[in-house]
Amino acid sequence: MCISSTALTPFHLFYFARLPRQPKRRSSIRIQWLKRRKRRRMMCSSREAEERTRVELKTRMVFKNLDLYLQNQSIMKENDKLREKALLLNKENKALLSQLQKCSASNLQNSNNDSNSDFKVNIGLK
Repeated sequence: MCISSTALTPFHLFYFARLPRQPKRRSSIRIQWLKRRKRRRMMCSSREAEERTRVELKTRMVFKNLDLYLQNQSIMKENDKLREKALLLNKENKALLSQLQKCSASNLQNSNNDSNSDFKVNIGLK
């Protein structure tokens, strides 16, 4: 057998079968590019999702704030009405107290003038 012969021996076939195959450079570059592209899309979609949730949260906060503001306004109006009622009741209470003091003072004077009366009215108001 010649060394320059083109026929392959079983050794050569075994040797070439065991050699690792080199991946095609172009396909691996394409796969890496596709992976990168997919990662970017996922990042963009997650950013968009985060932005959407941020916007939704912001709108919910605005509506909640508006609702709380309206509740606060109604509570303040009710508070003002109750304050006015309290002032009126306080005035009425003072007026009734002054009338009671006048009546008790006149009753005391009448009882002092009647020397024959055994019953003396003393309310004890200050």
